[in-house]
Amino acid sequence: MRHCSLILRLTAVLTVWLVAQATAGAQPPQTLPQPPPRQAAAPVQAATHVSRTDLATAYLRFEMIYARARLDEAETKRVNQAFDNLTLAFFRSNNSLAVKQLDALTASLTPGPSEAPIAALAPYRARLVPPVFVAGRGTLDVSFDRLYESDQEADWAGVTLRLQPAGSGKPIDLPVTRSPDAGAPVISPAAAKKAAARLKPGRYLVGLARGAEVMYGGTWSVVSRPLYVRQTANAKRLALLSPSSPALVQAAASTTARNALLTPSPDSGNTTQMLFDPETLAADVEAEIAALERGENPFLNRAGDFWRIVKTSTRDVPVRVYLPPSARKASPLPLLVAFHGAGGDENMFMEAYGAGLIKRLADERGLLVVSPLTSASVGTANASTFGEFLDGLALDYPIDRARIYLVGHSMGGTAVGLLAGLLPDQIARAACLNGFNGFVEGATKVPPVLVIASELDRIAMPSRIEAAVERVKATGLPVEYRLLKNHGHTLAVTRLLPEVVDWLLTGR
Repeated sequence: MRHCSLILRLTAVLTVWLVAQATAGAQPPQTLPQPPPRQAAAPVQAATHVSRTDLATAYLRFEMIYARARLDEAETKRVNQAFDNLTLAFFRSNNSLAVKQLDALTASLTPGPSEAPIAALAPYRARLVPPVFVAGRGTLDVSFDRLYESDQEADWAGVTLRLQPAGSGKPIDLPVTRSPDAGAPVISPAAAKKAAARLKPGRYLVGLARGAEVMYGGTWSVVSRPLYVRQTANAKRLALLSPSSPALVQAAASTTARNALLTPSPDSGNTTQMLFDPETLAADVEAEIAALERGENPFLNRAGDFWRIVKTSTRDVPVRVYLPPSARKASPLPLLVAFHGAGGDENMFMEAYGAGLIKRLADERGLLVVSPLTSASVGTANASTFGEFLDGLALDYPIDRARIYLVGHSMGGTAVGLLAGLLPDQIARAACLNGFNGFVEGATKVPPVLVIASELDRIAMPSRIEAAVERVKATGLPVEYRLLKNHGHTLAVTRLLPEVVDWLLTGR
C-alpha cells in the first residue's frame, strides 16, 4: 500500500471543514448517539470516543483524493468494496475502525514513496482547548489523541502542529516534542503561549506537518469577542421582534436557529456546529437581525451556501441551501431537492459526495439546490410536511413550480420514491440512487422516476431494488431502471450525479 502524503494546500481543502456525518445507508438508524461533552485529555492516549467530527474529517480527506483519482475498473471495484466495508463498521458504531480503514484507503490512492514517515501520524488528532478561542484572551492548551492502533511507529522528529488560517494567511507552526516520562507528543506551554499571541479571528485548519508534507485533521476557530456574549445579545434583540408576514416569521426562525450555533463549546457530534466559521456566522446573524428590525427579509433571493431552517406546522426542518450567484437573477428558478441517507444529515450532499459536487453542478446548470434533513422534511411519507417545506422556500425564492426535481441516496432514495407517489403533480422528475422500495400503496400516477442500483452494493442490494422496480413497472408507472457496474453503496453517488442531474432537468 502506497503511503499517504496528503499535501492538502489551503486552496484545495476549503471543503474539509468538518462536514457530512460520514456515509449513508438504507437500513441502520437515522442518527448515531451524541457523544458526551469532551473532557480535557491527557497528553496522548488511545481515544475512548472517536467522534463523528473525527470520522467526517477522515471521510472528507478521502473524498478530496478520490475525486481526483483516475482509476481503472479493477481499482474502482477495490475502492468501492473497501468503502462499503468501512460503512458497515460505521453503522455498527465502530468509528475507530471506520477511521482506520478510511485512512488506509486514502493512503492507497495517494502516490508517493512508501518510506515517507508522515503516514504514521494519520491516527493522531490534536485537541485544542478552548475549542473556540477569543483572540487576545486566555491561554491555549494542546493535547493529542490516538484514534486507533497502527502497525507503523510514529516518528515525531521535525513534526510541527500547523494552524493554517483561511485565505492567504501565514501558517502558525508549533514544534511537537516528546514528554520526558511517557515519550508522548506534546506542545510546550511556551510555544502555545507564543502561538496564542499571534492568533487572529477566523477559521484554522489544524494538521501535523513535516517539511512540505501536511496531514490535516480538523478545524479550529478564533473569534474577536466571546460567542456567548454575542449570542445572548442577539437573543434579546430577536425576542423583541414582531414579524408582520409569513416570510418574516420564517426568516426570524432561521436567524434564531443560526444564532444558536454560536456556542463556545461546539458538540463534536454535531457537524453543523463545527462547520462554519463562527466569527463570520456571528456577523451574518447580526446583519440578519438588523434587517428584520427594519422589516426586511434577509433571506430573500439570498445567494451562496448557508444553513437555515424552514418552519412547517409539525417541526422546523434543518436545511442547507445553495444558490449560485450567477443564478440569483434568474426567475423563476428550477429547484433540486437532495435527500441524504441514514446516518447523514443536511450537510451530506453539500460537503461529501465528490467533495460537494452538487454545488458545482448547480453552478453549471443554474439551479437552486436545497438539502434538508430527510427525516424532518418527509417524516413518515408525509406529503403535507414536504408541501409546507416547499411553500416555506417559496417565500424566499421565485421557485418554478413546473421544475421541481428530487434526488435521494439510500434512505433518501426511498423517501423520494414515496414522495413521487404522494405528490405526482408537484414533482417534474425524481431519481432514487441505491434506495427504492416502490411507491405508496395504491399510487396510480407518478412523475418519471429513475432508479439506479449499484452492482457491488452490500447495503441496498440491487436484486431487491430491481424487484421493487419490476413490481411498479407491472402497474404501468413510468420507472426506468439502471445498474451501475463496479460501484458500491456510497461512492456511486459521485459517479452518478452529473448524468442524473442532466436526466432530471429534461423533465418539466
